[in-house]
Amino acid sequence: MPVKFEWTNIEAFAADHFGAPRPRLLHSGVNGRFWIFDIGCDVGEGVVEYYQLPAGFNVLVIDCQLEQKREITVNDGGGIRLNFALALDVIMSPAGHEATHAATQSWRVVNAGNQADITEHLAPQTRHCWMTIHTAPEWLARLTGQTIADLPELLQPLPEYADRQAVNSAFFNQRPLFRAVSDVVGCGLHGDLRLSYIAARAQEMACLSVNMLLEPTRKPPDVRLSDRERAAIEEVGAQLRIQYRSPPTVEALARHAGLNRNKLYYGFRDVFGVSISKFIQNVRLERAYALLTTGTMPLIELVDETGFGHQSNFSTAIRNRYGKTPREIRAEAAQVKRDSSQG
Repeated sequence: MPVKFEWTNIEAFAADHFGAPRPRLLHSGVNGRFWIFDIGCDVGEGVVEYYQLPAGFNVLVIDCQLEQKREITVNDGGGIRLNFALALDVIMSPAGHEATHAATQSWRVVNAGNQADITEHLAPQTRHCWMTIHTAPEWLARLTGQTIADLPELLQPLPEYADRQAVNSAFFNQRPLFRAVSDVVGCGLHGDLRLSYIAARAQEMACLSVNMLLEPTRKPPDVRLSDRERAAIEEVGAQLRIQYRSPPTVEALARHAGLNRNKLYYGFRDVFGVSISKFIQNVRLERAYALLTTGTMPLIELVDETGFGHQSNFSTAIRNRYGKTPREIRAEAAQVKRDSSQG
């Protein structure tokens, strides 16, 4: 049985999932411990870093490309994850909840609660680059000087009867967070200096993200876009999430947003981390995956519902993203439901 990642078993996890039986570097000091693993050449290429910090949180950093799709099960032990992704293509499936497809530069709160497992499917031949802060709600409360009850709902412990979505919607408009991930991935420090630096950047990122949840209307400064332009581009993204089946042209979007075409084109990349066409494709694929795994809509209708136009285009896009045909995805989802009902 594959090793489940539980935030206390990094060496067994790295060996089992990334072909790294021993760390390239292991350091223990007054500021904590860290492990750095090189991914095995038969699995892919890249590194996995894990920081165990006495301040009350742990940090996982992954920057890799995998040869084959990998399935990882994570149990956060009642803790909360703040995930900050520069690049990824991951399907997150919390036990008992609808899957979430994360394929866009973003940050998100992962709050499974109730000791629930989350199965994460990492796509092959794709760069995965992200940083995760794992901690308890109590640490976030101390960070803000508030009680746990005063924290935003997304950060509060889930009661035993909770049935809300465990993997929450992503946030896209925090460029300082993504710059910090780049700094952490490129960190050239060693020993306790490295531990101190990672701890400081992680706490900075936690402060910025919690502040965004506490004051969601506050926007970070941006040197290239005015507040009006950024708001207009965010509204374009919201519009495309609704009109993904038959999206307006870039020219029509620009006119509606009150922007010239170049400002929209490059500004959209700045805000969302992907081009407009890639954004639409991601939304269509997310919708398609949800319909395939939760419904019984005939495939020919599903093709039209998701805006792919032709079944061949739909099947190719699904296979390229998920490594399986639409029928295989639907059959696997049906089998999981049967197994659950029998269990």
